[in-house]
Amino acid sequence: LSEIQSNDTVWYFFSPRNYKHSNRKQAKRTTKAGYWKLTGKDRIIRAMSTGEEIAKKKSLVFYKGRVPNGVRTSWIMHEYNPTFNFHNQ
Repeated sequence: LSEIQSNDTVWYFFSPRNYKHSNRKQAKRTTKAGYWKLTGKDRIIRAMSTGEEIAKKKSLVFYKGRVPNGVRTSWIMHEYNPTFNFHNQ
């Protein structure tokens, strides 16, 4: 439904993180149609030149419906979280 016409099957979206509670770091990943569920373990992304850890990658799968009766779909999302501080937030 994008106004940008493209044949790419991979899209990148950048957004601020939404939390369930203001004092915790638990991410809110629910939508009106369903929810995103973590799958697998976190992967470390390293800089090619220095080998320094620069981010963590999480894999999520979309489930239609509500917990615990959600139906798994073929939609997969990769969430990248930088492990360094930006100079200007």
